[in-house]
Amino acid sequence: PVWAKLALALAVSTLVTLAVAAGGYFASLRVESALEHVAGRGAPALDALATLRNAQTAIQRAERSLLIEEFQENPAERERQKADLAKYEAQADEAMKAYETLPGTADSEGWKAYQEAWQTWTTKHKKVLEFLQNDMRPGALALSMREARQALVSVEEALEALHGQEREAARSFAAQALPQARRERGLLLALAALAVLLSAGLTLVVTRNINRPLKKTLAFAERVAGGD
Repeated sequence: PVWAKLALALAVSTLVTLAVAAGGYFASLRVESALEHVAGRGAPALDALATLRNAQTAIQRAERSLLIEEFQENPAERERQKADLAKYEAQADEAMKAYETLPGTADSEGWKAYQEAWQTWTTKHKKVLEFLQNDMRPGALALSMREARQALVSVEEALEALHGQEREAARSFAAQALPQARRERGLLLALAALAVLLSAGLTLVVTRNINRPLKKTLAFAERVAGGD
């Protein structure tokens, strides 16, 4: 019967539409997961490391400024440099806490190496400030240019290693996520094309099955009208 064919066509078209919708829904979930990973892990990690880099550069700059003899004779400038030290040390502490709370960072070897290097450098940095506080500028200068400088190089190397790890993790994630997204896009396009073809085919079949009886009925009516 015609109604059965119509029902079948509607059912098949509905199933294909549901398949396309389901594919799109699950693809959107995976895209959402990828965006959450970038927003919740990748971007905050790089932001925290960038803040640490800026902070340690600013701390070193303030230390070098305090070592200048003219600054030691300028109380206002000396206090300004000390205020900068406190500001950037607080920024570094906040950045460390932010980075450490991210998934998979607290126990990483790279982060532990950075923390050890940072602790060594800050210990020597504070010793430099202590020498300056006690009017021992030659000792502060020697410590800053030798041991403290070497410790800072270790901090910079450890920080660069962390940056490298984060960049590699981002590249690895992209290498996995992008091909999967392309496959899902291709699947959705294939399902959509299949839905269009099936709908067109079913429409043609149903139309023919409806037209055929109508043509017969019309032909019969014409014959009756003609006295046959």
